[in-house]
This record gives sequence, C-alpha cells and structure tokens, in this order.
Amino acid sequence: MYKYLKILPIVILLVSCKRTDTFPYYPVFLEFNITAIAPELKALGEYKEFTAPLNYSQRVGFGGILVFHSMEDKYFAFDMACPNEQKANIKVHCNTMGIAVCDSCGSQFLVRDGLGFVLKGQAKNPLHKYSVYYSAYLDNLVVRN
Repeated sequence: MYKYLKILPIVILLVSCKRTDTFPYYPVFLEFNITAIAPELKALGEYKEFTAPLNYSQRVGFGGILVFHSMEDKYFAFDMACPNEQKANIKVHCNTMGIAVCDSCGSQFLVRDGLGFVLKGQAKNPLHKYSVYYSAYLDNLVVRN
C-alpha cells in the first residue's frame, strides 16, 4: 500500500503535464533613432518591419521584428515569424489597421493593443512579444528579449 502512495505523486505529475508549443529562442537587440531610421513611427498607428539588423551588433530575432506605435502613444514589438508555422521565412505583415496577417496560413493577429492575440485563423498562440524601451529625450527605441 505504501509503495503505491510513493508512486502516486509521480503519476499525477505525468498526467497533469501537457505539451505546450514553444517559440524558438533567438537573441533580440535592436536599437535605433526614430527620426533617423524610422520616421514613420512618429505617427500614431504606424509600424515598421525590420528583417535585417541595422549593424553587426544587433539581432532581429527569429523572423524579424515588427514595431507598432499605438494610438495610446506606446511602442510594441513582435517577432514577425508566424507562431503557427514557426519558420523564419514565413512572416506576418502588418497593415494600417494594426492587424498582422501571416503570408502562409492567413492567421490574423491584433498588434495595435500590444498583445498580439489571434483574431482568426489556424494559429493557437499569439505573436511572440519583445520588450520595448523608449527614450523621448534621445528619440531612441530599444527592442530586446
């Protein structure tokens, strides 16, 4: 009887664990001056897609970085690789409505609220989000994980 009680926690742990899809980890560090590199980001509701580093020390994640300037005057950044496809060459592209759409599966993600949740499509997970730091004094934006 007691040996079964010792095994019970292990069985409960194994049964309660479920597989979750994880997004591939890639380093992210993107720093730029908005006025010089992406003046379109000064306007509310605008976005910029970075698919290549700006210099040798920068990294743009798995599929590139989508930066969105919300109507609440906040900056948000997401990986451009579709979480459903999980391939670096299959990307989402943003539109002026703040919705990112996957090239391959057609899944749509809401980026204007900063969450990247799935609006419709096959995707089950939201876009992978990165931390954004903005310096109004320097007009610099830093995106990192």
